[in-house]
Amino acid sequence: MSFNRWVPAAVFVLGTAAGFVSGAKASDSYRPVRINEIYTGAPDWVELINIGETAIDIGGWKLRTWFKGMEEFQWEHEPVVFRPGTVLESGAFLMAGENQLFSCASEGSAVLTWSDMEGVACVLEDAWGYGVDAVIAGGLFGHPDIELPPGTDFYPPYPVRSRSDVIRRVAWPDTDNGSDWICGWDASPCSLNPDQGEFTPVPNPLPATSNAGLVLTGFLITVLLILSRPKRTPIVLVLMFLSNAAYAEFATDRIIVAVIDGVRHEDVFHPEVRDRMPNLNGILMRQGTFCPLFYSGGVTMTTSAHAAMITGERLASPNNLLIRDDIYPFYPNFFEYFLSFMEDQGIPPDQLRGKTCQIYGKHTDCNNMAFGLHPGYGFPYRSRIRFPDQEAGDTGPHRDARVFQDAMEEMAVNQPDLMLLNFAQVDQRGHWGVWEHYEYSIRKADEYVRELWRRIQTDPYYKDRTTLMILTDHGRHDDAHGGYRHHGCTCYGCRHSFMLVLGPDTPAGVECSETYCLVDICQTVGVLMGIDTPFSEGRFMSGLFPEGESGKRRDMDPASLSRTEGRSRHPVIAVNGQNLAAAWMDDSSGGWDIYLRRSMDGGLSWTLTGAVPVPVEGETAHWVDLIHAQNGTLFAAESTVQDPSLATVQSGWRAHLVDLDSGFPEATGNTGLVGTPAQIAIDGASLQMVWPYFYTKVDLVPPFHSAVRVTIQDLPGTLPRTVTAADGEFLAAEPGVARRGELCHVVYQTLDDRMWNVGYARSGDAGTTWTQRYLLVPSLEIFIASPAVTVSENHVIVTFLQRITDQGKWQVMAIRSSDGGGTWAAPVGLSDPAADAAYPALMCSGNTVVCAWSAFWGRQASIHARISRDGGVTWETEQNWTPESRMAVQPDLDRIGSDLAMVWADQALGCSEIYFTRIPEVFW
Repeated sequence: MSFNRWVPAAVFVLGTAAGFVSGAKASDSYRPVRINEIYTGAPDWVELINIGETAIDIGGWKLRTWFKGMEEFQWEHEPVVFRPGTVLESGAFLMAGENQLFSCASEGSAVLTWSDMEGVACVLEDAWGYGVDAVIAGGLFGHPDIELPPGTDFYPPYPVRSRSDVIRRVAWPDTDNGSDWICGWDASPCSLNPDQGEFTPVPNPLPATSNAGLVLTGFLITVLLILSRPKRTPIVLVLMFLSNAAYAEFATDRIIVAVIDGVRHEDVFHPEVRDRMPNLNGILMRQGTFCPLFYSGGVTMTTSAHAAMITGERLASPNNLLIRDDIYPFYPNFFEYFLSFMEDQGIPPDQLRGKTCQIYGKHTDCNNMAFGLHPGYGFPYRSRIRFPDQEAGDTGPHRDARVFQDAMEEMAVNQPDLMLLNFAQVDQRGHWGVWEHYEYSIRKADEYVRELWRRIQTDPYYKDRTTLMILTDHGRHDDAHGGYRHHGCTCYGCRHSFMLVLGPDTPAGVECSETYCLVDICQTVGVLMGIDTPFSEGRFMSGLFPEGESGKRRDMDPASLSRTEGRSRHPVIAVNGQNLAAAWMDDSSGGWDIYLRRSMDGGLSWTLTGAVPVPVEGETAHWVDLIHAQNGTLFAAESTVQDPSLATVQSGWRAHLVDLDSGFPEATGNTGLVGTPAQIAIDGASLQMVWPYFYTKVDLVPPFHSAVRVTIQDLPGTLPRTVTAADGEFLAAEPGVARRGELCHVVYQTLDDRMWNVGYARSGDAGTTWTQRYLLVPSLEIFIASPAVTVSENHVIVTFLQRITDQGKWQVMAIRSSDGGGTWAAPVGLSDPAADAAYPALMCSGNTVVCAWSAFWGRQASIHARISRDGGVTWETEQNWTPESRMAVQPDLDRIGSDLAMVWADQALGCSEIYFTRIPEVFW
């Protein structure tokens, strides 16, 4: 979406916005009946009033009532069901009392047994089960804690009534808050209450056609604005994002993601239980496209799952509640992408903060989802994030009713264009292990998503412009792995999710046969909204949006190595004399494949691009690393994932050591719950591949410990051996490996006592036995990422990213050992602290050490580097090796003669390419 395309749309919206606002409720259901007074004396009764200017038939409506005494329990009376044909005239009253009705008849009688000390609650529902009005009042023993039906105006509990019998409305108009009500002694049945003032009927909503005059006015304003050609009109800038539909490939320009946390697929979609979610399996599915082959694809826990869906990158993490609250996603989320895109169009993020919103039933698991830690994005582009339970001061059970009510409030007041809702009650009740509570919560969530879609369809701001995605973040254990109560492993029950999409770009009544995962959501949001999501790993879910474009492609750059129409990422390079091999991940085929090119003349010319097959059928590659053995054989470390739709396997991630010249897989390692890039190193005749292994657990609270494992191939002709370099780690990730002689070194990111650190393990006997330690002093303020290790003639050098606080800047740090890893000097900073750094790459030849990284200034990045000629003791001045790049990231290095060979990805325009260059005379 270019700026020029937005301007005419924005100017038109300036002229018509007022008309849309005035007609916002034109198509809403007209239900002007309110609860007016409650009496807990003798006899007890509830009084209703029709505040509209016309009569209304309330046949089939229900009046439901509860009470709570000194016991911890609460009770619900049998509901009053009003007989068909029951009509309330404008201003008329209706009283439902003890065993009787005043003014008309009903199917049932109210049996009220309230006292003046009890908390009471009343809910009025229409014939469709939607809430019309509700009142919750406290007594000496508290108030009923009830679930409100969709659509109900929620009134907060009132002060203790101190034995008073009357709870009455005192204010007109109805403001939908507690100030409308007081507690008192004297009742006023069948009449207006004291202090209520003169009653004026609420007029019927105007039809939408009544906005024609305002639309015409808007058109005239549009003409004047175009003729005046203002340089910067603040109102226009604020409204630019409101009318993209006419200019985009899709009609969608608002998206709401509704997550029903922790629903097991078979508990909802098995043919025999589809009535458990009748709305989703009925009217909603008939109006949208259903994807039954939808999967987690990573850690099946709430924190990781939500990070995957909003960032498009998998997060190897347990839930935040199991540790300190510092597990932030590293990559940007689609809220950040949206706000950064709008900033590029001239609108500061602070002016659009209300246009993005996340509402979570879970605070401890999801409190760090507002922004990620990636340079160029982060805190300035954070979304608004709300936790209704915490806002209410309630530390008890999760209440989906609060999430729903806050969503309705946001849609009415702030009108967010991107919103995510987390209905947490199903997951919590499942963990409690009481089936009836779990099943009840599923049914209530079904009501909330149905009402959410109804609201979208009746609100002019959202109607015909909004895509609603309904899904679950993870399933639950299948019966073979512990049953519905918990989740967290890679069994089919845990990883099987679902996706139902409704909206203007989605066919109605269709079942999609393609397989998708949580990481595909971010890329799909970006394509629908016309914004770039350059660091999203996922793919566009074309099977759910078959008529639209899959995303913009740019012209291929003839100067690049990749030259594909897809996205290319994570390049690596390996050099053997003048023979070069470059590999990267590319999604031109629709999924991720390893692409490879070779050069026999030092990079002057290259072979055609070829895809590298994964060693096991049914697996998909996600990362690759390369190295040449002494005899010139090219080896790869491939990180792959099994097909998540295979119900017969305990699906997980693997690391493969592959001889690319013969295609023969040398070794395979299971990485467990999720994968991270495996790394390989070589010294003499020995090859090492290192990867983290995440434990698979089926317990309620998985310890989520991990091991760092190393496969060693003592070439030639020996069988590979796999050893554990470090064990019992908490969240080990991003490993690096180096070797010199019999001394092997492994580094990895981990948490020490729930604080970020650089883990280190070494072996003095070629990898047979290992000792482990941490290289940093733990600190609550420090974040650590991307460690790497290399060995010079005299030193072991480790680099890593360090960030002070969640709003600081990343800096490349280096730490050195002069005794083979026994003791370590204090870390020193390599990168300019005024810039943000990411993706450090480290290599060494002799005593020359090179560290390169991406230096970010805003969302512009180039590859910077520093060189040490004395094994990491001192470092030369920082250099910029890609001054013309827009967003150069993910460098990889190797030596070619006296030069340095480097590859990197440039993420410009959201369609990255891979580049190669030689840096002359780096090695003397």
